[in-house]
Amino acid sequence: MCVASLGWSVQAAELQYVPAPNWVTPPPQSSATPSAGDSAPVQVIFFDQQVQATDQGWRTYTAYKVRILTPEGLAEGNLQARWSPSQDQFQVHRVQIHRGGDVIDVLKTHRFRVTESEDRSDADIVTGDVVARLQTRDLRVGDELEVEETLIHSETTFVGHVYGLIQWPIIETRGAFRLRLLWPDAAKLNWALSDGLPSAKVTAQNGAHELSLQAVDLPAVDQVDGAPLRYKIRRRLDFSDFSGWSELSSTYWRLAEPKSKLDKDSDVAKEVARIASASPAPRVRMKAALKLVQDQVRYVYEGLEGGNYRPASADETWERRFGDCKAKSVLLHAMLRELGVPSELVLVNSKGFQQSGKSPPSPGAFDHMIVRATIADKDFWLDGTRTGGRELEPDLVYSYRAVLPVRSQSGELETTPRAATITPTLSTVLNIDARAGLKRAAPAEIEQTLHGPEADGIHQMFARLGATDAQRAIKLFLAESAPGVEIATADWRFEEERGELVFTARGTLKIDVDGDMLKQGNVTVPSAGFTPPAPFDRPAGQDANAPWALDFPMFLRWTTILHLPAPPSGWAWSASEANVHRSFGGKFYWRESGFFGDAFVSTMSHRALDTELSPGAAAAANSQLATFNNNISTLKLVHAPSPIPTPSPRMGQVYGLDAQRRLAKALTLVLATRFEEALTAIDEARDFEPESAVILQTRADILERLGRWEEALADLEQALRIDPFNLQIASRTTALRTRKGLQPQDITKTLVKPEVGVDPKW
Repeated sequence: MCVASLGWSVQAAELQYVPAPNWVTPPPQSSATPSAGDSAPVQVIFFDQQVQATDQGWRTYTAYKVRILTPEGLAEGNLQARWSPSQDQFQVHRVQIHRGGDVIDVLKTHRFRVTESEDRSDADIVTGDVVARLQTRDLRVGDELEVEETLIHSETTFVGHVYGLIQWPIIETRGAFRLRLLWPDAAKLNWALSDGLPSAKVTAQNGAHELSLQAVDLPAVDQVDGAPLRYKIRRRLDFSDFSGWSELSSTYWRLAEPKSKLDKDSDVAKEVARIASASPAPRVRMKAALKLVQDQVRYVYEGLEGGNYRPASADETWERRFGDCKAKSVLLHAMLRELGVPSELVLVNSKGFQQSGKSPPSPGAFDHMIVRATIADKDFWLDGTRTGGRELEPDLVYSYRAVLPVRSQSGELETTPRAATITPTLSTVLNIDARAGLKRAAPAEIEQTLHGPEADGIHQMFARLGATDAQRAIKLFLAESAPGVEIATADWRFEEERGELVFTARGTLKIDVDGDMLKQGNVTVPSAGFTPPAPFDRPAGQDANAPWALDFPMFLRWTTILHLPAPPSGWAWSASEANVHRSFGGKFYWRESGFFGDAFVSTMSHRALDTELSPGAAAAANSQLATFNNNISTLKLVHAPSPIPTPSPRMGQVYGLDAQRRLAKALTLVLATRFEEALTAIDEARDFEPESAVILQTRADILERLGRWEEALADLEQALRIDPFNLQIASRTTALRTRKGLQPQDITKTLVKPEVGVDPKW
């Protein structure tokens, strides 16, 4: 594969049949290896690629010869070429079949068929490419097929620059391989080789440079299981004449800046005026502009005439009401400028920024564009291709790893800010009502919430489905995450403000009961235990010093609420498993459970803490794997002590999903040491559940970290009034009172009501 460019203009929709150019040299000597094995469909005899960059343009010459070994190998005769007629010209020099001592010139009797066809199945992709196909006739097993062709490209975007990459196969491939890259001294080309390639030979004469690589019978490239994407970049040559990221940034700025200015009389300028008149607040204006771009301009990728890099103007995008990421970003940037909100265009890579060794700066390093707005020294990352009028969350921004701001000068590559994941990417609540008895199928409700880019994509898919098809799709979707639930009805909704897709379903679930409950039998709580993590093991011979890739920003949470039948007189429900708060293998595992009213509630989550795990941390996780608590919670009946205290009906509980979401967010912010934001989240949770000891205890912990001890103590004392049997709250209150110089023994006298009958030693 080769992507390269200089600036010249050639337009041709017709394929040309001409001799090979005189600047190419003969192909490499054929491989001496007699065959590629019985199972291989073809054997590569030679593969030759030569790239020439001049002051007029660049050309890629490709020649190859393969031997057909099996019937499956006959597919090599299906020849195809694709190019953009606005920038490219495609030439065919030779298509021959070698059979014994005979040479059959295929082009003498048959030619390629050219179709101006958008043969992509994606309705939202427009490239303008043409396709040429040739079905090689009378090709037989044992024949050798030889092809020569040249692609001539005229760069219309980054005129005067050379950039691109060439890659060889990474699987074991027998044959002779050669690569030549030629460029004039004036181009000042920088290049880098990834692992798996032979050493390059570079020569210079007559005002030009030549880089050449040769190899025979390529072995398989060593794979590194579980490693980050950059470890999969092998046998690749990257080249570019950009002097640095700043030059690439300023070059793109000169393309985009004229496009991001609005005509004062345009329709979009009227929309800007409407937004401005509605509110003077910068953030309100920003959200309104983002929502307009996301919801009123549909996404269509446009690659016509170099459009893969060149953006459309803001006014044009609004007038036609469609555009790709570049067009939407330029429109949003233009609107924010008129609204007085500082912003800039930013180039990103949706798969996470990766480089091959010390690859030179190249436009090919990026595949997406977003906007960064700044309000009161805080950055907001905005993606016009999403839906719902929301800025990107910090965890998603960090997954880009690096961004390139588009500026007139000094636009250097930036590492994206690291932030903890706040909102679960997938959250599930299973609510089971078994109060009528454990031996019958219990009514069950499921609510599953998706958050993030996947939610947007699935929402758009569901928006096109009818009610019957949507129900069928939801049932299939939930069947994997809620096994055992017989779903009767299902529905979905999209929470636009939060960017969440919510699936709901009702049905029944048979509770797993083992034995007689009055004779040491037990109940298995559905989905109340972690799946053990897989060990970090690689086969012998792979790079043991490579890190492990983590599925950041993955954050999963599951809550099971099991409403239980009232126990017989003299008996009480008891749970088996302890809570979990543990970092393990680059992830944080959290599980809390307890009895609240007539229900046993288990909430657990795990989330990736980073994008990678070091080899040392992976080895430490392997050594501790046996200690990982993956036991499923079980319940049993035990003889109740006498007297049985009667707890407050609301002690410790967090029933509402709104409060649970905010409590989980606050706990995550605490882990990220973002205490002011955590306090805001826990205050929102308290608004929903003001009598929750759990929320008050969490709020006290946050206040203590902020140094606000008096307020923390007040929250702990209120929590202890609600839940007087909670030893953790009592001990925390004692410690804080001691720190404040108060008498710790005052707690039991003032906070525990005498009529409850609690032993003073508690």
